[in-house]
Amino acid sequence: MSSILLSHRTSWNVWTRLSRQPGKLYHPSVILACDLAEKMLQRVREKYPEVQTFQADIAVLTLGPASVDAIFMNAMYGNIADKPRACQNAARLLRPRGRLVVSHPEGRTFVDQLRVTTDLFIESLPTGEEFQALLRPLGLEVITYRDEPRLYLMVARKSMSSALSQEPFPESASKAHLWKSPA
Repeated sequence: MSSILLSHRTSWNVWTRLSRQPGKLYHPSVILACDLAEKMLQRVREKYPEVQTFQADIAVLTLGPASVDAIFMNAMYGNIADKPRACQNAARLLRPRGRLVVSHPEGRTFVDQLRVTTDLFIESLPTGEEFQALLRPLGLEVITYRDEPRLYLMVARKSMSSALSQEPFPESASKAHLWKSPA
């Protein structure tokens, strides 16, 4: 059985549309969606009753270890307050060889403009090196990184030998300069 976790509204909205297209490449048998906003989850339940919903931040979602094949975070990574903890939990949730996908369809420049023009909590998107420093201690390897004017995409794969699925935040990860927020 394959499963996918869609973190926050833009992820599940994009994925559910894509997964219904003819000739789709990935056919998950279980689709899970998490979001902080109950109203958004209610809309998911109404529109896609087959999707299992969870009101939670990805950093604290309490699904079992190694329970999903892919985690998709679209247009929301900059809003996560505790990125190291969110990535650690994602690594815990992923099965071996599972994928973590972080994307933004408008790219880094758009996110940085939002940071300047709104009062919302938004941090800049990580560079490939910053993501690698954050994810490698968690047993995830960045396999794709694209930072283009209108597309930001990072795909990481969980190693077969990762034993982090049950550990609390790894000691090696907490000592690394995992994520530096711009001043």
